[in-house]
Amino acid sequence: MHPVLFTIVLSNGEVMTISAYRFFGMAALLYMALAAVYHFRRFRLEPLKTAAVLMMVAAAFFIGSRLLYGLLYFEEVGANPTLLGEISLRNFTLFGGLAAALLAWWAAAKMFALPFAALTDRLAPHLGIGAAVTRIGCYLNGCCYGKVSDLPWAVVFPIGSPAHINQVYMSENPFLFVPQPVHPAQLYEMAAGLTAALASWLVYKKRSAQGAAAAVFGLVFTAGRFITYFFRDFSQAGLLSSLIRGPVVYGLALFIFVCWLYKIIGSTKNREAV
Repeated sequence: MHPVLFTIVLSNGEVMTISAYRFFGMAALLYMALAAVYHFRRFRLEPLKTAAVLMMVAAAFFIGSRLLYGLLYFEEVGANPTLLGEISLRNFTLFGGLAAALLAWWAAAKMFALPFAALTDRLAPHLGIGAAVTRIGCYLNGCCYGKVSDLPWAVVFPIGSPAHINQVYMSENPFLFVPQPVHPAQLYEMAAGLTAALASWLVYKKRSAQGAAAAVFGLVFTAGRFITYFFRDFSQAGLLSSLIRGPVVYGLALFIFVCWLYKIIGSTKNREAV
């Protein structure tokens, strides 16, 4: 655990702290923005239109991630509604943001006459890499930790870490001074992002039907996140919150991507039969 990457001493003597969570979160956003700009240029999209698309997608991601967060943590948000309006990389849910961003990207592609399926295929691997980069920050920050585990690769976060504080809070022993080893759920999710990126890239390289690489990415990434869900520690979440976060969100996403892929395969077979 290394929540602070480095500090910068300014000319006036003030110290600026650069956290691992924020640094890698911003690095992932910058990487995905540059990847999008690169591919948009290949389709000759003007700079102003490129900026408009990026702003639409970014705004949709922020709104969608906060809306799902509000649904999952409705009691906390009800007590402090300002949480939904904070401009920060905290208090958001990834799949809520991704769903809204995908809809915004589809609308932007229609608006600017862009090939939605072809460009989404190209961008999918970069999304997986970006998701993996963000989890580096989570791992160093100690958040998004897993359940207690005795597996050989379980990790022990230090005293006072979020995982340790949660263990003390949930334990019947208020003097739990020794942190318990937990699943490195952040690394599991990192592996899910990289695996999905590789799978979609391989499908794209095979010159499969347009949209297939994106559908495979969504299917593999969602499956990986769903598997990781069972190893994440949500002990303080309520039953409804856990139900929505896991089976409902991931189940619905898996159903959508399976249908998407099935439709692409069916269309390909029909064209080959003609």
